[in-house]
Amino acid sequence: MKAPHDEEKLLIWLQLFCFILSFLIGTTFEYFSEPVSETLLKINAALYITGIILLAVKLAREGWDIAAAGFTILAIGWGAFFASLDFSDQNVGAHIFVSGFYFILPSTLLIATYKPFPWWIKALLIWCNVPFFMLLQTVKTVEDISRSSWVPLGFASLHITSVIFGIFFLMQYRKAKKGKP
Repeated sequence: MKAPHDEEKLLIWLQLFCFILSFLIGTTFEYFSEPVSETLLKINAALYITGIILLAVKLAREGWDIAAAGFTILAIGWGAFFASLDFSDQNVGAHIFVSGFYFILPSTLLIATYKPFPWWIKALLIWCNVPFFMLLQTVKTVEDISRSSWVPLGFASLHITSVIFGIFFLMQYRKAKKGKP
């Protein structure tokens, strides 16, 4: 019987697959018809959350509990963003949508405590907060944020950063495998 840690290779490839597919869907969903794009958006969210939770599991196994908590909070924030989209036809308002930011800020700060990350990945994490912070400032005066350029910039920032996470962890895994006899 395999030990749970023997699944690391699968975990590494699966999180990278989730992030890349989520990125591709996130950058193309708007080119499809309304029902298809709505379905793709939900698949995108499910893939992204899956990749994030896989990384939370990996880091928790390795003893990086604070960073693992950050990934878990990021998954919750992402879920809050997309749960609000399910209710968008019921006029729940932009305030509900941007409330996901309150999860993004602490999650990125906690993830940045992962010491093996180079400084530039930590800087990307901090940058991911800027579009959502600007969106929070906008929603105070404009209830309709659907035309805001901050929304796609915020999601693109998180998607790009997640693909970089995925590649980083794959490279880290391969480096560790080469070092083992």
